[in-house]
Amino acid sequence: MELKELEQKLRKAWCLETCEKSYRDKWSPENCAWGQCAVTAAIVQDYFGGDVMRVHDNSTPQNVHYYNLIDGKVVDLTGWQYGDNIPAWEPATNANGVMGAFTRKSKRYALLKQLAGL
Repeated sequence: MELKELEQKLRKAWCLETCEKSYRDKWSPENCAWGQCAVTAAIVQDYFGGDVMRVHDNSTPQNVHYYNLIDGKVVDLTGWQYGDNIPAWEPATNANGVMGAFTRKSKRYALLKQLAGL
């Protein structure tokens, strides 16, 4: 599977139920990436490897954002949720342990994979 195909499947599957619970009040079909970064980054890693990175940025409403680093390249399928205020990718911390500890076991992760047909 190509990254573009995975992205299309995920975009079609993002919904209120796959959004992080604490962000659901701001989720909308127009900004369907809102609150989807952690589960999306985990699924991208499932298919393409690399690392899941976490960046803290106090200029964003969420204060934390997850994305992928694959072969030294940033892959951020949900960054557009911020419009023109995409969080800076540095300094970032490797979040692989965090992701394995909670995201892959979450109902949101399983539901997103199911809805995307993965």
